[in-house]
Amino acid sequence: MESTILTKHQPKREQYWGEIERFFGTLPPHLLQHGLLLKNTLTAVFSDTGRWQEILCRDYDYPILSFHFWLLDDWQIPEDKARFEWESHIFGGMFFSFAATYLRESILDEDSPFDKPHLYLVDVLAQQATFYFAKLFPPDSPFWNPYYTCWHAEAEAVLATRLAPFEVENLAARLAPAKIAIIATALKTNSMDILPQLLIMLDKFNLVYQIRRDIATMRRDLLRGNLTYPIQRTLTMANLTWPTMPEKVLGAMILTGSIKQICQDSLTYLAESQTIARDLNLPSWLNYFEIVKEITEQTMWLFSLKIATPEQKNPRPQMPFLPYRDNLARAITMAEGYLLSDLTFRESWEVQRDNLLNMPEVVGRAFPVGLILEILCAHGHNLSSQVDEILDILDHSNFGYYANISSFAPDADDIGLALRLCRYATEPMAQRKRLNRPLRWLENNILPSGEIPIFWTKGIATYLPANSTISANSCTGTEINFLLGLLAYDVTTYYPIIENSALNLLDRFTKNGLSGMSYYDQFYTMWATFHLLDQLAARPLSQTLQDNINQFYPLLLERWAQEINRPYLTPQNLAWLTLTCSAPLAKPYFKPAWLSTILKQQRYDGSWDDEPSFPTPHRGVMGMWYSSRLLTTAFCYHALKEFSRK
Repeated sequence: MESTILTKHQPKREQYWGEIERFFGTLPPHLLQHGLLLKNTLTAVFSDTGRWQEILCRDYDYPILSFHFWLLDDWQIPEDKARFEWESHIFGGMFFSFAATYLRESILDEDSPFDKPHLYLVDVLAQQATFYFAKLFPPDSPFWNPYYTCWHAEAEAVLATRLAPFEVENLAARLAPAKIAIIATALKTNSMDILPQLLIMLDKFNLVYQIRRDIATMRRDLLRGNLTYPIQRTLTMANLTWPTMPEKVLGAMILTGSIKQICQDSLTYLAESQTIARDLNLPSWLNYFEIVKEITEQTMWLFSLKIATPEQKNPRPQMPFLPYRDNLARAITMAEGYLLSDLTFRESWEVQRDNLLNMPEVVGRAFPVGLILEILCAHGHNLSSQVDEILDILDHSNFGYYANISSFAPDADDIGLALRLCRYATEPMAQRKRLNRPLRWLENNILPSGEIPIFWTKGIATYLPANSTISANSCTGTEINFLLGLLAYDVTTYYPIIENSALNLLDRFTKNGLSGMSYYDQFYTMWATFHLLDQLAARPLSQTLQDNINQFYPLLLERWAQEINRPYLTPQNLAWLTLTCSAPLAKPYFKPAWLSTILKQQRYDGSWDDEPSFPTPHRGVMGMWYSSRLLTTAFCYHALKEFSRK
């Protein structure tokens, strides 16, 4: 059962909650979306009743919203207008302080839905906390120096804890903003003479609470590889080095009695808080500290090999241990569910209704669907009938982009895709015979330099002139995709063409750089380039090609280093960067934060929002970017699957 010490002031909280509701209700649209998500999260995490007005009322919650109530009660401050004003403003200030701190911590937590864009809401919440305290204290008040000191101490402690989690002092300081309620209450009641003792009392309690919170999250922290105070103490007592297997640490916690020792230390810290509360005649605090003592003792016996006696068994609710969620596995499963929910992949079809080529509707289906199928098949999904259908569409459309226009010029992207998909067909050998037709066109359409153009027009009976829809016939991304197709299809027969084209590509890259040479997003082109070089490196190469690759790598890595440090990278960008890191030379550049962003921005249905991939005609010009939720999701899924194999 819950203690009345944490619920007795609920009627007063209800009075003050209206202002908080109005604050969230008047936020502008984007901040309002973030604010509503935060409200729902706070309710789910900190309230058992489903009412967010009743957050932080359970025995094991951190009672940051109750501190000033307890002090005013214990000091017997009259229930007058002044007290109402103090209570309401301090309550509002502490709520927004708590909300800002929780949101900032959640942004750093890979389990949470909050990410960098929510930092703007953190700023707004912190400003609102300051606004509430400014109602009580003028600019020249002695309140403001310790107010900002508390925030600085918390920030420093969070940063320091990441480097030295075994420093006990850092643990208490992580809850330093809670001191603001005590400082404000002491100032308004002229009790500054006992403020130092009050702050020591709270520091000791903060240490107890933070240790207990770290114990509750230790399984999750072990599986994430996060070193915390209880884990560090256990490693020291068991003479283990970090990192080590989670099972070893969990076993050592029982065998060494490390958690029991930590809990005993916590009881010592708590006794110091109780002594101060007793000396200062603070019955509300003493009441609450007894609750904390019972929960700490209960935690201690949970990690003991001894059977608890009836006196040691405690009916009071225990702080729940946070489970480890394998977000990577869950995200992959959700993405697979989305990708496989409609095997026509209709959402990815490019449907043109702007009288393109004098037709009311044309559909670019095979290429985007084929890219999705290639990824799914590469990860073990048997979709041979869908692959057969896409290869049929390509064959009937003369390997042009639009399915219902057989006279449209064949393009290297679609032919390269067919070459890569062939192995996943129901009858690969039969498909290979069909692919002999576009491959016969290849020699007639290669430029003297070795460059492979996008559209192939020579040696083909009927085709639509390429310049009717585009202004250029050169794209390094398309050329790389085609070469990857040849490498997957028949590297021996086509090696001379592969080498000649690769040499030309490297020469153009070296002379002109990697910008402006591809219709594709630069991150996709970088991934494709690394992938091509990786594929070439796995085969015997001529000395000339090997020398050119060696000369090109420094330029590629220099550009790569620029791209990975760009701000505001999207999930699809980060998926391509993660895939690029499968290449040996790029692997050292991988950043775990990329994965965190991809995971945080996955939608509830398993998809990711659609992002631009390549240009497409619109009203007679190349004026739009093709984007598809299915295709973006396929790239993100591909990146997560590749990472999970490591």
